[in-house]
Amino acid sequence: MEYTITELAGLAIDTIARNFPAAKLPPEGHFHYHQGVFLSGVEKFSEASGKEEYFPYIQSWVDAMISPDGEPYCFNPGALDDLQPGILLFGLLQRTHNEKYQHLLERLTSLLPNWDKNEEGGYFHMTGMNDQMWLDGLYMAGPLAVRYGVEQQKPEFITSAFHQMRLMYHHCLKKESNLLLHGWDCSKKAEWANPDTGCAPEIWGRAMGWFLVGGLDMLELLPKKHEERVWAEKVIAELTASVLKYQDSQTGLWYQVVDKPNQTGNWHEVSCSMLFTCAVLRCIRLGLLPQETMRQAIQGIRGVLSCVRIENENTFLLNRICVGTGIGSYDYYIARETSTNDLHGMGAYLLLCAEAVKVTEDKFAVGQKK
Repeated sequence: MEYTITELAGLAIDTIARNFPAAKLPPEGHFHYHQGVFLSGVEKFSEASGKEEYFPYIQSWVDAMISPDGEPYCFNPGALDDLQPGILLFGLLQRTHNEKYQHLLERLTSLLPNWDKNEEGGYFHMTGMNDQMWLDGLYMAGPLAVRYGVEQQKPEFITSAFHQMRLMYHHCLKKESNLLLHGWDCSKKAEWANPDTGCAPEIWGRAMGWFLVGGLDMLELLPKKHEERVWAEKVIAELTASVLKYQDSQTGLWYQVVDKPNQTGNWHEVSCSMLFTCAVLRCIRLGLLPQETMRQAIQGIRGVLSCVRIENENTFLLNRICVGTGIGSYDYYIARETSTNDLHGMGAYLLLCAEAVKVTEDKFAVGQKK
């Protein structure tokens, strides 16, 4: 069978919604990025496609996670991961003007000025992970901070968010590949930290994908001549161009450890492949990459869809999604389990669809090996 991007995205959302009433999205009862990245993908796709019918599902989840006056029931105020769903509040406020969403937005953003920081002003990824910055943390808090700063005219939130991006770029850049290592420990005390640099040992695909997509979210919120946007566009363009060099020309996919495609045990991972393809499409749209890179973007879409199968004409199944992952060695990354329809991947898939639908509504065959 062949499907358009819109048809496939609809099947993906409907499959999750059928299996999980909004309040039951895992981890059930926790205001957390796991549900937030999926629902952010739902929102982005809905906005790009004009399919408004999915917004009640987003609102139902947020409403189930918070009290009538806007306090989250289960939430870790020291984890960047638990700030990420706050990005959903802007859309809810625009549609409902309900004060509980404003209350929660103020509650979440008020944490950032006093967040635990390392000696260079970098946010700890989580309380207890002293001095550690993880690339994925940029996606968790960066777009929230920048949008709040723009809409509330509080430039200090914008400055702080881009400072996090600059620190990660400066410290995590692996010059041999021009890609970013998974994290950096300012104190160099973490078990995984290089004793000389404090950096993680490997380039994990999904973390770098979150950095690129989060950075693009941040810069697109700013005027084109804004100093932070100009800097971020250059960095994102260079990093994304480097990512393209590591795409597998046979499958259109990328590897779990991105820069070691030929090392024993490495394997194609679909969530990073979706985020990288999304980043390429966005960079083309913004004029940050040349139009000829569209060929690799389309190859990326086809590679992702080779990991999809449709059952009973209404069930969307996406495999090769790495489960939640910390920072570790090469052997640690390649030993990670994969899951079907894990929300990390389903969110990334919908972010890709949100960008792809702006480019093509051609029909694609799914589940076919290249």
